[in-house]
Amino acid sequence: MTTEILFEQFPEATAEDRYRMISQFLREHQLATLEFTKKNGEKRVMTVTLDSDLLPQKEKEEFHQTRVIDYETFSIWSTEDFAWRSFKTMNAISIKPYEEPKRWTVTVEEANDGSGDLVLPLPRDLLELQGWKENDTLIWKDLGNGAWQLSKKD
Repeated sequence: MTTEILFEQFPEATAEDRYRMISQFLREHQLATLEFTKKNGEKRVMTVTLDSDLLPQKEKEEFHQTRVIDYETFSIWSTEDFAWRSFKTMNAISIKPYEEPKRWTVTVEEANDGSGDLVLPLPRDLLELQGWKENDTLIWKDLGNGAWQLSKKD
């Protein structure tokens, strides 16, 4: 089973070669993380699949209809957008198996200094992953959907 394809390692690969490589990879892996360059030059990373079991019923029915293959353009289901997306096959940068994002659950605690302040003890591996250190100032941003985003103050 292929663990990752970096397309720069295959400079001689044609659009048809890349199309087949991506198709084969998606047959081996139910979900994948695909990176490609958009027409406007921006890089895009998205979670994708061609596994019909992961498609909504309406899309599943259309998926099984005969499709004309265009090696220049690859159509793929984006699980983040919940829609079909396409990209120029030659603009593929990499594809790798999808990995569930790491999550942490922390409990707010009362500070041990009698102040009544609350503390959010962040796990060491989270701090290391983010490049944060003790005593860094973090900015809390309310995303308006019940979620919060933390970032380090510059």
